[in-house]
Amino acid sequence: MFPENNELEQLYCKARIAQLDKAHIFPEDVSEHLEEAIFVDPDFIKKRIIGHSYLARPIHMISVGKGSIPILCWSQMHGDEPTATASLLDLLVFIEQNKTTPWLTELFEKVTLHFVPMLNPDGAQQQTRENAQGIDINRDAAVLQTPEGKVLKSLFDNIKPAFAFNLHDQSRYYRIEHSLAPVEMAFLAPAGDSHESMPDNRCNAMKLIGAVLSDMSDELFGRVAKYQDSYSDRAFGDLACSQGIACVLIESGYRTNDLNRQNARRLNFLCLMLGLKHIADGSYQQVGEFAYNSLPYNIENGLCDQVIRGLKVDSVKGNFNVDVALKHLNHKQALISELGDLRHLGGYEVLNAHNFNYAPGNTFEVNEPIDLSEDKYLFLLRNGFCRFSGDISLINQLTDWPIIKVPGESEPAGFWQKRMPPTWLMLFNDQVKGAVLEGKLIVLK
Repeated sequence: MFPENNELEQLYCKARIAQLDKAHIFPEDVSEHLEEAIFVDPDFIKKRIIGHSYLARPIHMISVGKGSIPILCWSQMHGDEPTATASLLDLLVFIEQNKTTPWLTELFEKVTLHFVPMLNPDGAQQQTRENAQGIDINRDAAVLQTPEGKVLKSLFDNIKPAFAFNLHDQSRYYRIEHSLAPVEMAFLAPAGDSHESMPDNRCNAMKLIGAVLSDMSDELFGRVAKYQDSYSDRAFGDLACSQGIACVLIESGYRTNDLNRQNARRLNFLCLMLGLKHIADGSYQQVGEFAYNSLPYNIENGLCDQVIRGLKVDSVKGNFNVDVALKHLNHKQALISELGDLRHLGGYEVLNAHNFNYAPGNTFEVNEPIDLSEDKYLFLLRNGFCRFSGDISLINQLTDWPIIKVPGESEPAGFWQKRMPPTWLMLFNDQVKGAVLEGKLIVLK
């Protein structure tokens, strides 16, 4: 009997490859873990090179099982989207660890799974979306100018999968429709023609998504959305649907304080295993399209890293309140991405600043050695200083907070217009209660 979710979770924890908990996965990571894999039964688990990238890096595929239902998965066709690659390598370890268990044996007597953990090794090496030609592989389905796209098309033609899983990462700035909450997982059953027709294979993809989400309703409640299904003949998911494949697009989203998307990695694994189960026993056919169709839409650019709401700005041209959205450049700096009435915009961190006044802040002149610890910095902030001048070399920097030398701006728009990381103070009754230091939001207790 297929394990319950909690048991499947425990088995996953044993199979999870700890070394892949990192921000990016490179071709050598895939090669290393495929070399370490134990292919003791070549009739059950097979590994082969199915082609090469534009720069002649190998593209690997693993095939598992002996069943009559062929399933194809591919990941990292965008080189900077590595989350599902880790999930597929975890899946390989999981299969090896459990291949003698009756439920897994029975599953792979009904299906044969083929998966490509990294379709775009050149892009992965360069940490770019595109391949080494500069082409987005997922916009190459019509003309097939990329060797990687040709490899994927050959798998469609030769394997003739009944089902396919097209695995991606999406920007962390998507939010749930009618909500300000981030999207952790997004799905799509892509259309196969410009009429967005509903042939059986596309209906089956919708039913499969609904079945999986039903199994994971507690886990994903309020965190899952679907893409708009407009057709593109350049995209491989749409091509798959046009060829009679039930194609499921899964996009890994973001969870607060999960920089390497390890929870999305786990969710990918669970979605794939539950999907295999529903395909093998045909239970997806008992699910209507309603569960999929009722999903909220995935809203692009609906989030930012921080939102400061209602900040009061005193201007010679009149006073006003403004919402400020900040997006990170890196872990130390951010830029203003939008100003104004941002009620439509969610944030991973939100500050209610309706009682705070904007202040450019003063400049502290350094003319003697200073140990700039966090406590010392806080002392300066409370006394209205957020910039430094003079002999900066005399500062012994003992905090990660930046030493800011650029002049202030009379209002936030000055930083936005100059595309500069913003720095200012926030006052309540003329006392400093908060600061923005090159986009880093600091609330003073």
